[in-house]
Amino acid sequence: MNDKQAAAIREAVDQNFEAQVAFTAALVRFASLRGQEHTAQDFMAKAFAERQLGVDRWRIDIDDIKHLRGFSPVTISYDNAINVVGVHRSDAPTGRTTWYPKDPMKCGARHRTKRDAKAIGCMGAGPAT
Repeated sequence: MNDKQAAAIREAVDQNFEAQVAFTAALVRFASLRGQEHTAQDFMAKAFAERQLGVDRWRIDIDDIKHLRGFSPVTISYDNAINVVGVHRSDAPTGRTTWYPKDPMKCGARHRTKRDAKAIGCMGAGPAT
């Protein structure tokens, strides 16, 4: 990053600081304890869509993740534990990512297409090959 780019970022942060504080304040007003986070996730999905991002939503399926390293036994309902991710998909993708597995469908991402799993990464994914 050059000095001009760094200055532009600092200026954008300064210009949008109050709006970001207001956005964060609105977000933290939602209940976000495990099992109650769906309203906060809905808020974020709307914010992503307003910013022209793709919105990926999925419900956690315990059977998809229980084999992963670091998994902890689940003692409460995940019925309202909906994950939301804002995704920017380039019209002309180039380069390569450093975060996708050889087979994204093996990382608990069976609910997404391979392209989407690559786009958002995957827990436990290693470097691209």
